[in-house]
This record gives sequence, structure tokens and C-alpha cells, in this order.
Amino acid sequence: MNILYFGRMCDFELYDKTKKNPYDVAQLSYEQSFIEEACKKNNIEILSIYQIRNFPKEKIFFRRKKANMQNAKIKYIPFINIPFFKEICFFIYTCFAILFWNIKNRNEKERIIYANIHYPPVSLGIVLMGKILKLKKIITFTDLPLFTYSRERIKKMPVYKRCVIRPYLNLVNFLQHSYDFYVLFSEPMKEI
Repeated sequence: MNILYFGRMCDFELYDKTKKNPYDVAQLSYEQSFIEEACKKNNIEILSIYQIRNFPKEKIFFRRKKANMQNAKIKYIPFINIPFFKEICFFIYTCFAILFWNIKNRNEKERIIYANIHYPPVSLGIVLMGKILKLKKIITFTDLPLFTYSRERIKKMPVYKRCVIRPYLNLVNFLQHSYDFYVLFSEPMKEI
């Protein structure tokens, strides 16, 4: 089986340079274990969505060469580190990556796109290209977006974010229902 994997994997050198918080440690540990097992029986290509603080706190361009992690190669999605441009870069790159991956693996019977992160610009590319190319789409939900954006959190957002939050949440809701299969981290999630 051929899998095009989208996640937040990163090599240890890059991870050590970033601020470590419990969420990142848990995410990296989970993805490492998942990739290690998946690579045993499948041909996996990994695209990493590496998120950093916006310019000017970080560099304006993020581009990093491929990295090796155990028995997998990680390719980082390059982007312009300015809000809106960053999201456009992720969407466009995702669409082209899926198209070229599909062409490269056109003779393979089973081709799957697996998302281990529900980041809307990437999810939009996965859903769109998966539908066009008739590819199976799987996503892991460690938590559901409806729990991430509480009223209290929305009230604390800057005005420009509050103006776009309603259409953003509608897009997130549409995208999360557009996958073919789901991996859920808790039993109650399936009811939602």
C-alpha cells in the first residue's frame, strides 16, 4: 500500500531548536510510533507541516531540506511566513504534492492520503485533490475542532480573527466531514 502522509513530524535537530511544550512532545512521540509501524508494511511518503511563529518573530521564508527519521524520509512543506500567504502556500503545495505523488504511483492499486493533523489549508487540498483523483482520505482526530474554539477563546481573539472565525469554523466543519475514514482517540468522538 502506498501512503502519502501529512503530519507534524520533524527531525530531532529541528525539534531541539524549537520551544518544547507538552503538546509538541506528545504529538511527535505519537507520530514517530505511528510512522515506525506504518513503514514496516507500507511505502510511505511523509510531508511535514512545520508551524512556527509568524514573521518578524521567525524567518520570513521557511524551507528545509529533507530529513531522515528512523526508516522514513521527511519532506518539509516550504512557505512564506506571513499570515494568509502561509496558508496559501500550504494549500497550493498540498495540491501539487498529491497530484505528483498520484502520478508517480499511478500503477499502484492502493493509494491512500493519511492526515494526522487537521490544519484547514492542508485539509482543503487533501479533500479537493482526493475527490478529483478518487483517492481514499483518512484523518486522525486527537480532539475535535468544536472543542478547540470555545466562546471564551473566541472572545479573547483579536478583532480581525473574530471577523473571520464563523466562516473559518464552517470550513473546518465541512472539511472534517469530507474524509472517507477516521481514526478517533476516544469513544465519545464517534457520536459527534
